Amino acid sequence: PTVENAKSLLYSRFFDPKRYDLASVGRYKMNKKLHLKHRLFNQKLAEPIVNTETGEIVAEEGTVLDRRKLDEIMDVLESNANIEVDELDDSIVNEPVETQSIKIYVPNDEEGRTTTVIGNAFPDSEVKCITPADIVASMSYFFNLLYGVGQTDDIDHLGNRRLRSVGELLQNQFRIGLSRMERVVRERMSIQDTDSITPQQLINIRPVIASIKEFFGSSQLSQFMDQANPLAELTHKRRLSALGPGGLTRERAQMEVRDVHYSHYGRMCPIETPEGPNIGLINSLSSYARVNEFGFIET
Repeated sequence: PTVENAKSLLYSRFFDPKRYDLASVGRYKMNKKLHLKHRLFNQKLAEPIVNTETGEIVAEEGTVLDRRKLDEIMDVLESNANIEVDELDDSIVNEPVETQSIKIYVPNDEEGRTTTVIGNAFPDSEVKCITPADIVASMSYFFNLLYGVGQTDDIDHLGNRRLRSVGELLQNQFRIGLSRMERVVRERMSIQDTDSITPQQLINIRPVIASIKEFFGSSQLSQFMDQANPLAELTHKRRLSALGPGGLTRERAQMEVRDVHYSHYGRMCPIETPEGPNIGLINSLSSYARVNEFGFIET
């Protein structure tokens, strides 16, 4: 393996939008978790926060950032506070890496030690794949947790679980069909003479049709709709499943996953679930619940 091979592997694994698509929800969650504003709450600054564009100091060293102070400096924090730009020569991604870093005093430390909190500089919502700044900020978050800065995630909280609608699953299946078709087109282009070739000879739509038929015909989540009456139909349409591709299996699902969580309040019905091996894995939306644009359940 050469350096070039290693670079292309890392690029295709993390930075290629076709292979690693965070979508808008992934970017929203990354920015929410890795941005400085959520990690500086109630922390004491070990250096001033500076507006990089104007040079103005918006928070002095030694300031404790309570809710009111954070609200005052929020605009600067979200745009250009303590921005550092690193030029990466001869790297996988040739664009400059923008990060935000602020030093704070370690909470409840009598020796007055400091730690650096690094944020991802709030990439634009159009950036749908991981950036080097995200990776740096993620590593910083792990190290900050050792000092009690930041919070560990609750995997069963509905804020960390999202709903994939039928449309999204179908979109993924369509993308798989297109990638198969692309592979066939590339093979035919390499074999046939490019001067006399026509699009009809290159393109075969069977892989796309086959993948969509496979989705509706033999997918784990494909079911006949319960049409006994309109109410039964509505109930079936509002059913949620933790099983299926990319989900859990009945054998592996532990008690914690099946249990009622406090975040289900007003979002998922704690009673309506089948008895037996599927208990807690098949649920229903509550009466006033809805699914927002990111796939999170709101009430």
